[in-house]
Amino acid sequence: MKLQEENIISIKEAFNKMKSKEEFVALLNYAKILVYGKKAIPFELKHINYHSNPKINKRRYIQFAVKKKSGSERIIHSPSRGLKAIQKCLNLIFQTIYTVNPAATGFVPGKSIVDNARNHTGSLDVDNMDLKDVFPGIDAGRVWGRLQHPPFNLTSKT
Repeated sequence: MKLQEENIISIKEAFNKMKSKEEFVALLNYAKILVYGKKAIPFELKHINYHSNPKINKRRYIQFAVKKKSGSERIIHSPSRGLKAIQKCLNLIFQTIYTVNPAATGFVPGKSIVDNARNHTGSLDVDNMDLKDVFPGIDAGRVWGRLQHPPFNLTSKT
């Protein structure tokens, strides 16, 4: 999704001024309109609290298996529809405020597997690895710790 300059400025300003959960929800709702259109139903704080608390919402992720090239199965943990909407909006906000390292190609808008392969053209050896179950090992504390450093600079959980 290509944002207009005015949207980028608005997101950056709102993020930098953000001091409360209510301001966070307002920013998510701004992003939600950009992602889903003007008819998007706004988030409420109770939605964010519900989807972010595994003790309350035990069905945040739907689990299923897909076959890998090797014939074995990969377990997929797909976010529920509500959580996925929150994640899409957060993704838009983070992509707006964060400048990606030019060498990065994975999950970067405008970059592809071809861009990644191009970096290895002519190499004698290329390793391909799967970081099995890496995401379940990233807990809320690690995410919060990262959000306390630039460019996010969030300093309070309130």
